Amino acid sequence: MMQTITKPNQNFKQLQPGIAIGVPSEKDWVSIRNENLIIIVGLTGVGKTTMINKLTKSGLNFTLLPNRRTLTTELIIPYIAAINGKNIQTICRLERFKYTRQYQKQFPGGMGQILNKLQVNSNTINYPLIFDVLRGKNEVTYAAKTLKKAKFVILDAPLSVRLKRLLTRYYAFYKITKFSEYAVVERQKNMSFSALGIPEASSLFTFAEAQ
Repeated sequence: MMQTITKPNQNFKQLQPGIAIGVPSEKDWVSIRNENLIIIVGLTGVGKTTMINKLTKSGLNFTLLPNRRTLTTELIIPYIAAINGKNIQTICRLERFKYTRQYQKQFPGGMGQILNKLQVNSNTINYPLIFDVLRGKNEVTYAAKTLKKAKFVILDAPLSVRLKRLLTRYYAFYKITKFSEYAVVERQKNMSFSALGIPEASSLFTFAEAQ
């Protein structure tokens, strides 16, 4: 799996019809670096899914790339698990943070670097291409420098709106498996995500929101 992400002669893997990663054997595939691309930038709960749903209902004929969650599951987690010598199992969100943090230490561009390596088949996709989502200065900077035709849409929402949306979600993805039923969180000792052992979660909130 290490070869899939790091080497120029990486194995070709199709992620969805018309979208792949690696070096293709057919000439119809081209690098996404030279394609028109819309990249959504935003934290959790700012309305990314709502925007995409509205675009779909409007009749816009676009191609939605594999999203951040999918690329993390398909590429980052297997890669880091292989490095750590672990078998891939169901991973809760806190565990995913640890995997993505380790990946970003090795590849500072994070998801921006993975996005940069995608291949597209123009015969089987519709334009524009839309990606959901990049977060953080490093990812956006990397994408802006390497994806020359990309345009960025930045979404934001008040904390109260984001919190309301998060509280009404029941995705299995949000499940936290390492939790003691009788554990008591001491407020003074856990005033930050770093204190909780998940410093990368701070990228999802502003400094004021995390307090």
